[in-house]
Amino acid sequence: HRLRRLVSVPDNFTLPADCSAVLSHLDEELAHGGVAGVQFSTSRFGPDWDSETMRPFWDGLSERQLAVWFTFATGRGRAKSATDSEEIFKTDCEKLVLWSSRYAETDVVITHGLPWRSYLHADRKGIGPLPKWVFKILEPPRVHLQLLIPSCVGDIFDFPYREVNPMLERLAKRVGAKRLLFGTDMPFLERTCTYAQSVRHIAHFGDFMTAEERALVLGGNARRLLTRAESRASVKVVKVPLDSATAVDA
Repeated sequence: HRLRRLVSVPDNFTLPADCSAVLSHLDEELAHGGVAGVQFSTSRFGPDWDSETMRPFWDGLSERQLAVWFTFATGRGRAKSATDSEEIFKTDCEKLVLWSSRYAETDVVITHGLPWRSYLHADRKGIGPLPKWVFKILEPPRVHLQLLIPSCVGDIFDFPYREVNPMLERLAKRVGAKRLLFGTDMPFLERTCTYAQSVRHIAHFGDFMTAEERALVLGGNARRLLTRAESRASVKVVKVPLDSATAVDA
């Protein structure tokens, strides 16, 4: 199988000051091959990650047709409650809506899911419903969401996490299974369940989706994004057919 990877802004560079150097670094990585996108953590660059001064960087990524995998701030270390955490996360998501309108041809993945714990029922026996703003940020057709359920709420619900299924069913129906991605955040997942259990949560207990939709969530969507991004970045891709039951941990 051909390995594909995400790259990020090196720690010894800052933005927007080192924009030219960062883009040159990305070009070197692209020349090595296998680059399928850029992972961008907003907490590292603060609230101005979408400011005018950052436009040369984003324009550069757009010109190189690179997908962006956004890891948004969850308020960890700043939030006093789950509500505060959600508000901090929501602020970045609202910026993404505007960002996506400018870079409408760029594939986007929101990594590490949503602040799921903010939607727990008071008795902690269920989760949801999701607020309206969640569906607003997922309106742009190239925005995708990584689920990461067991890593986030696996200490509250036990496998097979049936309590989250009503919420995931609504998400799948409103957004579409084609824009949901399986993820684990390994090795942290192993605090709550095994890798096999995290796959079975979708493959066997996500029966609100068809078998084809579950295969997309478990691997098909990530495979499509990774190969498309590498292809658009003018890097030769070796396409290898994978079994539909194989999970791709994006």
